[in-house]
Amino acid sequence: MRRGALVFLSVFSVTLLGGTVAVAGDLDPTGAWQVTRSNSKTMGPCPMGGNGGGELRIEKAGDGLTLTYGDGMTCRPAEVCRLTGSENEGTYTFTTTVPVDDEGGEVTNAAEIEFTSATAATGTGSSKYVHPEGFSCTWTFDIALSR
Repeated sequence: MRRGALVFLSVFSVTLLGGTVAVAGDLDPTGAWQVTRSNSKTMGPCPMGGNGGGELRIEKAGDGLTLTYGDGMTCRPAEVCRLTGSENEGTYTFTTTVPVDDEGGEVTNAAEIEFTSATAATGTGSSKYVHPEGFSCTWTFDIALSR
C-alpha cells in the first residue's frame, strides 16, 4: 500500500507543480546515430538493394533538419545521401531529389523516423530512380537507429 501511495504522490506532484514528461516530440534527434537497414525490397529492373548498417547524422538546419548518411551507405553523387526534413507530431520526414547520371535520371531518397527514446528510433526508408525514358526502380527498407 505504501508503494501505491508513493506512486500516486509522485504523479500528483508532477501534475500539480507543472512538471513535464518527455514524449517523442520533445526528444532531440540531432547528433550521430548507428543505422541498421533490414527487410530490403526492390521493385523494377534494377539490382537488389541490401540489408546492412552504417552511420548517419542529423543536424539542425534553419527551421528544419538535415539527415546525412555516412559510412555504410553508397552515395554517388554525395548529395544523394543528404536529405532535408522536418518534424510533425513526433514523426520526422526527410527527402531529397538529385540528378544521378548523364541520361537525365533522378533519384529521390526518403526516410520517415519516429524516435522512441533519446537512444532509439525506428522507421522506413526508400530510394526511387526514374529514367527519362520511363522506367524506374524503387528500393524500400526498414531502419532502426541507436546510439
